[in-house]
Amino acid sequence: MAIEQLTYIQLGERLGISPEAARQKALRGRWKRIRGNDGKTLVEVNWGEVVIVRADPDPDMIFSRKPSKPRAVRDPYEQGTDAQTIQALNGHLNTLKQQLERAELSAAEGRKEVALERERVAELTAQIIRLTEQILALKSKQGFWAKIFGERK
Repeated sequence: MAIEQLTYIQLGERLGISPEAARQKALRGRWKRIRGNDGKTLVEVNWGEVVIVRADPDPDMIFSRKPSKPRAVRDPYEQGTDAQTIQALNGHLNTLKQQLERAELSAAEGRKEVALERERVAELTAQIIRLTEQILALKSKQGFWAKIFGERK
């Protein structure tokens, strides 16, 4: 087969895809690209090397240099689900339950610590208030005696 030089628009029309999809296909397929005199990129396509990926009877549909591997497709609604899958999911469920129990214990310990710290803050606040009152009382007494005897420096 002959090698054709096509723009992305022409290639897209030939393949039945958008010009951007044709550009991506040329990049992925590592097809040779040349800058034309008009500034547009031309892609060299050797139709003899191009392999049809889909089983469409029309050769002008989707092409690729490398044939894709057929994938094994499993029907999700298939009867008789794998026992191994169920066993793995049950094992994962048990793991998640254990993680949840540990998280709940950790949260309970954290709540206890927060309660203890709140009590400690309340005690320290009360102590600060008592000391502030004592300081103010002493200052007021010092002020009284300072008025009587005069201030000394």
